[in-house]
Amino acid sequence: MSEQVNVFDASPRLVPSHDNSAYSKPRQLNALPGRGVRLRRVSNQFMVLCCMALVSGQAVTLFSASTRRIEKARVDRSDQNAGPLYVSAGGREFWVTNKALNAWIVGGGRQVAYSAPDGAGGYENEGNALHLYDLQSGRERKILSEYFAIDRVTEVRTRNGKRAFLVEMRDGGLGASHVAVVDPRRGEVFIASKARLQDRKGDFLVLGFYRDDDWEILANGKSVQPYKVQRYDLKRLLLRTPIHRVRAP
Repeated sequence: MSEQVNVFDASPRLVPSHDNSAYSKPRQLNALPGRGVRLRRVSNQFMVLCCMALVSGQAVTLFSASTRRIEKARVDRSDQNAGPLYVSAGGREFWVTNKALNAWIVGGGRQVAYSAPDGAGGYENEGNALHLYDLQSGRERKILSEYFAIDRVTEVRTRNGKRAFLVEMRDGGLGASHVAVVDPRRGEVFIASKARLQDRKGDFLVLGFYRDDDWEILANGKSVQPYKVQRYDLKRLLLRTPIHRVRAP
């Protein structure tokens, strides 16, 4: 006559008790066919759902961060000197830098270009630099350093999809204008001194060049014909080697 053997669960479990104690003693459980398989299956499904929830939450966060756009950029200048730059996006305001002069929203609202007084020197140290701040990464880069003050930055795109910044500058000595082309990825690639931007037709820039005596006449609001008008292909300019200025005393 065979002896009856009871099979117990190998790992004791704590289960809630109905008495006043917080837990009861481990309870003996008879092994049931397929019970362990079903428990493992439920546990695995629960883990998969948790992972999906975590991944989904990260995806929502990343999607939200990548779709934010800069709605406003302001420079807090209490006087004529540089001041803090702030950008607004998604109902929040972010500090960018303590020294900015002017700012322009570019890159479809993902970036802001701003001028700062850390240029290459020049007449009475008036030279400005152009910096590019990226909202998603929170990083900024200096993409131009010149001897002149920056008046305006215009973002354009060529027919082959390349971005470029047209930077219009002036100097405080002669009062002349200067035009630079900046590749947002590599930096300044072209400059025309003593010139004004006359027109832009497709991928071509039309610049007018003036003599030294013309700038005083132009400053008084009178009209002067440029002594030379020249067209430049933006696509070709963007292929040029970047310009790195040596700081002038």
